[in-house]
Amino acid sequence: MFWDGTQWVDQRAPNHSPRKPRGRISERVTAVAAIAVAAAAAIVPAFTASAVEPSSLGPSPQWTSGYEVHRLQEDNPSLSYSGSWKTAQYGGYAGGAARYSGTAGSRLTLKFQGTGYAWVGPVGPTRGSAKLYLNGRYLRTVSTYASRFSASKVLQSMSFATERTITLSIDVVGTHSHPNVAVDMIVVRGKKKATPSVVSTPTPDPTQAPTPDGTAAPTPAPTHAPTPAPTPAPTHAPTPAPTPATNGTGRTLYMSPTGSDTANGSEGAPFRSLREWEGALRPGDTVLVRGGTYRDRYAGAGSTWVPKVSGTSTEPITIKAYPGEQPIFDGGLTIPQSFVLSGVSNLAFDGLAFTRYVPRGNGSFIISASHNVTLRHISMYGNVGVDRDHDHQIYIANGSSNILIDRSDLDGIAGAAVQVAAGSGGGSASSKITVSNSRLTNSGWGVIATSNLSGARFENNVIDDNQTAFKIANTTGVVVTGNIIRGPIGIWVQPPSMTPPVDATITENNDCIDSPMPFKVGWPGTSWTLAEWKTTGQGAGDTIGSC
Repeated sequence: MFWDGTQWVDQRAPNHSPRKPRGRISERVTAVAAIAVAAAAAIVPAFTASAVEPSSLGPSPQWTSGYEVHRLQEDNPSLSYSGSWKTAQYGGYAGGAARYSGTAGSRLTLKFQGTGYAWVGPVGPTRGSAKLYLNGRYLRTVSTYASRFSASKVLQSMSFATERTITLSIDVVGTHSHPNVAVDMIVVRGKKKATPSVVSTPTPDPTQAPTPDGTAAPTPAPTHAPTPAPTPAPTHAPTPAPTPATNGTGRTLYMSPTGSDTANGSEGAPFRSLREWEGALRPGDTVLVRGGTYRDRYAGAGSTWVPKVSGTSTEPITIKAYPGEQPIFDGGLTIPQSFVLSGVSNLAFDGLAFTRYVPRGNGSFIISASHNVTLRHISMYGNVGVDRDHDHQIYIANGSSNILIDRSDLDGIAGAAVQVAAGSGGGSASSKITVSNSRLTNSGWGVIATSNLSGARFENNVIDDNQTAFKIANTTGVVVTGNIIRGPIGIWVQPPSMTPPVDATITENNDCIDSPMPFKVGWPGTSWTLAEWKTTGQGAGDTIGSC
């Protein structure tokens, strides 16, 4: 039975079997070219609209008028679910049913092509919040809470100026005391007199930004006319300006997939690649990276970008996505190469995606002997490694300090989503590392923190479907708190002494751990229960079981 806010209703089925998670890349890659061909050949099946399309549900007629509309009910095969979802029956839902989850980290994903979408579902006193992502970039958090139950509301909708490819993700937050988030249907609006088609390539092409048109309302009024004005294009005709626009004490420079490295970096004459012109940067500069795919492959060079410039504590250098657009750096699965920050400081990166890299030198993104570096809203997926001990997404080493990774999505690598190590030749220990509000998924390790790391905080992350969520050894001052951890092994600690206390190595509390072995201590390691773990002074507020 399922409480809908005013009454108990029968569930159509006790559980929804989630989509099989993407397999980890654990075998040696025999031919990189074969992987690239297979990726290019991947086709997403076309969706079919539901036969039942109640005119009383969904967005207003003004929003749909003149457009072809597909109402994808909760059981439509185009909607991909991961995590823990169940189905509830109720006559007020479209087709009589909705799918819901109260488990933090559960996700619904839809890839489509069209001019808008609307998420339709119930609100009520048992309803919580969900985070929305477009093309891998965080959009907003939507609350579905209301004092009274209503079966069908437009919870969030968007209009796009032109038809485009979109990947929509709805992530359940797991709000305390009222966690449930439900999906009755997703309404996809196509272009005029055209049927939306499904993405036919594995990598979306977010070349233009969607324009939000409001938040949840019972019958939302549209904010765009039937023929909306176009949003800014990701690139502009080469009409060079004398100098780039200024922003405070620094300049605002631009970069585009169709730019030129001989340009001056203005909005009308953007640069093409980071590698060729980074020497022009100076403290205080901001680089706005237009949406699209950047394919900078340097045969034999090994590193896509090794900057030689730094910002200052008051004037950092910022490299970030143009507002509303998604730049994607594509390694091409050709030769091992990486983004490398070595010996630099006061740099910030925001809203960039990295895919199809074959890591060189321990990571797809390497931070070595660098300080005061911020990575926000970073997406890493489809990067290929074969070595669980060396092929990582983000690798931090050689005395790096004050490194922040926040609100990022690091998925699918043979090694760790994040490793903090001493580096080659027994380099100096790193310190003050923070990973927060991020998803670290489908990898060999979520986090490896070793080599005398001094001071780190791993907080409020979802660490899911990794062989081991945390491996922490020979460290001091490491805090692990507020995380959702799922997978075979939760927290593996190798303290300097194999007997309690272990607080010199880790301070751990308030985590939810859904693992057959929630705690592993020592080398080669012994499984501990929560009660045993608490004898070390750790584990206050922990939950063991379903998360």
